[in-house]
Amino acid sequence: MSEPKHTPKKTPAKRPKRDWHKTVVALLALFMALLMVLPMLTMVLQTAGAATQEELQAQIDAGKSQVADLNDQIDALGEQLESIQNDKEQALAQKSILEQQINALNASISSINATISQYDALIAEKETQVAETQAKEEEQYALFCKRVRIMEEMGTVSYWDILFGASSFSDLLDRATMVSEIMDYDNQVMEIAGNLKPSARGELEITDLNRSYLEEGSLNVVTLGRGYAWLDTGTVDSLYEATEFVRVVETREGVQISSLEEIAYRNGWITRAQLEQAAELYGKSPYGKHLRNVAAGKYLY
Repeated sequence: MSEPKHTPKKTPAKRPKRDWHKTVVALLALFMALLMVLPMLTMVLQTAGAATQEELQAQIDAGKSQVADLNDQIDALGEQLESIQNDKEQALAQKSILEQQINALNASISSINATISQYDALIAEKETQVAETQAKEEEQYALFCKRVRIMEEMGTVSYWDILFGASSFSDLLDRATMVSEIMDYDNQVMEIAGNLKPSARGELEITDLNRSYLEEGSLNVVTLGRGYAWLDTGTVDSLYEATEFVRVVETREGVQISSLEEIAYRNGWITRAQLEQAAELYGKSPYGKHLRNVAAGKYLY
């Protein structure tokens, strides 16, 4: 029989012994080092915290300052907005007033235009009536002149009867004008005048009548020499100028312009006694004195 084998027993390894004294000393040294470093670390942390707090406070103050500036700007903008709003309201009020005034002016203009249109229509109507009246008057005047000419030639009435038959001073002037225009023409004057056309001013011109006689060779023309003056008296101003011209000439030259009695006497158409008799009709007037001087031979021209 085999002998049983013996299994050897395992014995645990021996742990090294620790040096507790050195460990304690190291811990004490570490503790002392911490005690020495901790105040310095605290001071550093406090310093760093203080610096950070000051920066934060500065930033906070700067932010507050910016906020205050922004608030001031907001207030200023609010005031500007309020002012703009007030200006806008005033502008709208003025606009409303101006619109009312413009509407009133437009209404006035419309009313004035309507009145002008009415007056234009009335003027046109009156001008038509005046033109018709003038045409009738000219026709009646022409017929009257023709009738007077025939009556004069037949001996029924004289030119003096026509003049003294005037009903007023204006009628006398019209009759005198008519007589003076027709008495120097022959029997053809009415026929020739009937063929004339009105001038640019709408009237029959005596110049056109004379031109008709000149064209047919029945008019003798005499050129007026030096010493003659042609004066137009168709307007108030021209009449005044003609009057002043006559006054200056008569005053400075001492003569009478167009003295019919003097002209008749110097041409032998009347006697000296007749001239003196005519002077007596004017009495002591300057014209009567002038005729007496002519009869006395005091003028040598």
